[in-house]
Amino acid sequence: MLAKLARAKFRVKIKSLSAEAQFIRHEERRAGHTPERCCLHEHRVGVLRDEARRTLLAYAFARGVPYAVVEKGSNPIERRDCPRIVEIVKSLTYRLVTTDDITQWLAAAEVKA
Repeated sequence: MLAKLARAKFRVKIKSLSAEAQFIRHEERRAGHTPERCCLHEHRVGVLRDEARRTLLAYAFARGVPYAVVEKGSNPIERRDCPRIVEIVKSLTYRLVTTDDITQWLAAAEVKA
């Protein structure tokens, strides 16, 4: 069971990533068709979107939700993302989690699929 404090930390991180994406989208519109707009767009779509997905996956892992329930029919998570998911879980729950734990969690969905 995920402690209330850890659950709150996850919610704050997820909401702040969402708010940051909204702010960046607003600034993109203000920038018009300039190189700054392209840079902002790349940050929002590339960096923030990936971080939000990893955070949501870490939240699901920490709660014990199977990966197959979290992402049905989407592109499978890359193995290179596992260390970042481990870092997020460790930083927000203080649980000792390894990359192997995340890999097994992801593999359990592949077996059922």
